[in-house]
Amino acid sequence: SEDGDPRPVLLLCHYDTVWPLGTLAEWPFALEGDRISGPGVFDMKAGLVQAVWALRALDALELPRPAVTLVLNGDEETGSLHSSEALVAEAAHARAALVFEASADGAVKTSRKGVGLFTLRVT
Repeated sequence: SEDGDPRPVLLLCHYDTVWPLGTLAEWPFALEGDRISGPGVFDMKAGLVQAVWALRALDALELPRPAVTLVLNGDEETGSLHSSEALVAEAAHARAALVFEASADGAVKTSRKGVGLFTLRVT
């Protein structure tokens, strides 16, 4: 990269979408003009498309960019039980991590709710 830091930027996306059975019957995928809607479109699918097209745009315009590691996670995001070890390992080698989770009204999402596992003993 131009600043001499060889570490990649980690781009993280999940592609799972969990909706109750029958949701597609009530809310089918729809394309109206340049807008799409349906289960999972806002929940990361838009972010996945943005991550890939941002990289393509930078390359097409021959703009400098750091090395990138794109991680596509199939885990249900709450806790990422099966992929958290791999995610932490990738993040340890990255200069920064960007999660392409959508947010309302074009805002930048800067935090997420946390997950904790606890054992509580009451006597």
